[in-house]
Amino acid sequence: MKTSLETEVCGIKFKNPIIVASGPPTRNADYLVRSFESGAGGAVAKTVSDNKALRIYLRPRFTILQKSGYPEVFSNYSSEFASPHTVREMANELKKVKKRAEKLGGILIGSIMASSIPSWQEMAKKMKDAGVDMLELWLGGRIGGLDTALMSMTYAEYCEEVSSAVTDVINLPVFAKLTTEGVDVLEVGRRVKNRGIHGLTLADRISALEIDLKTGRPILAGGFARVGGPWMRPVMLNWIAKVAKEIPLPISASGGFLRYQDALKAIMCGASTVQLCTALLYGKKGYKVIEDFTKGMTAYLSENKISSVERIKGKTLNQIRAFQDLERVQKGKVWCEIDPETCDLCQLCLKRCYFDAIKSEKRKVVILKSKCDGCGLCLVLCHKNAIRLIGKSEIFWGDFS
Repeated sequence: MKTSLETEVCGIKFKNPIIVASGPPTRNADYLVRSFESGAGGAVAKTVSDNKALRIYLRPRFTILQKSGYPEVFSNYSSEFASPHTVREMANELKKVKKRAEKLGGILIGSIMASSIPSWQEMAKKMKDAGVDMLELWLGGRIGGLDTALMSMTYAEYCEEVSSAVTDVINLPVFAKLTTEGVDVLEVGRRVKNRGIHGLTLADRISALEIDLKTGRPILAGGFARVGGPWMRPVMLNWIAKVAKEIPLPISASGGFLRYQDALKAIMCGASTVQLCTALLYGKKGYKVIEDFTKGMTAYLSENKISSVERIKGKTLNQIRAFQDLERVQKGKVWCEIDPETCDLCQLCLKRCYFDAIKSEKRKVVILKSKCDGCGLCLVLCHKNAIRLIGKSEIFWGDFS
């Protein structure tokens, strides 16, 4: 069956919904070209700022936490912010890329962060003049250097003022990249929509702190940093779905997406495009992972006889139940059983049952149906997959990934 990954956002056609996010993989013309040559539907240039402090790189500035779980489960912890380029320098880089992007069918997206309203407007116009197809406003966090007027505002007011100022001076699709940290994302989303924003990028990394255990000193540059990674995916799906249900704007999903299945889930929750940074920075394939995403998504559509990626967009939204409507099953209607042929008698499940339902008897482990609560904890933690849930209702475990 012929399938298509094409998607349309704000009147602009993307050959596929995979976008290389603003970051080291898009830091200059050469790397932006690599993004497009690797098959990305779009790429967001590394954010430029008029704040010199954001343009000075810290060394070292990248590490990972929970390395024992790498490459599947880990946190990327970093202190890198804007591009070292000035807006003029980045504009020149973008001009070098434009023709190549068009030839490869890629959408070129600029990204800016400024310290005052006049600077936001000036930088936006320079990005437009450089030939970008869309613009992303980095509103993820108000890092020092803003003028007094912007610093005195609430986060929602700040986003409103910047959104209005930028959309007033350029006629390109403009996306606001928001934080989900300590703010009412729905309120902010509605307010920037009313100020002319065309779409939302959800979301920025989260402020974090990790310390050296011997000295108590914060690691890397000695202060707060930012954390992201694969663990963020369900958190981001939560926000994507909530915003998609309430605010009629296209969403570009960002936040720890590592595999093509993650991208499909984001789209099912209402995203139009999916931005990759973690998969390139911390993966093992570099830009080649983009092909893994597009091939995997195409195969999924083909196997499920779905003609277009657009047909799965928002598929999840009408299936999300309110708390009072969650499926509730009485105790005794579902229970766990152990397959003695698969069980290796490790007996770890005995330590994981808080209902005293699992017993060791005559060199075998058994679950007492009368005591089993059907919670599923023993099942999901069994390293041999020797436990199954029995019951009449359909069970949605997910794929454990």
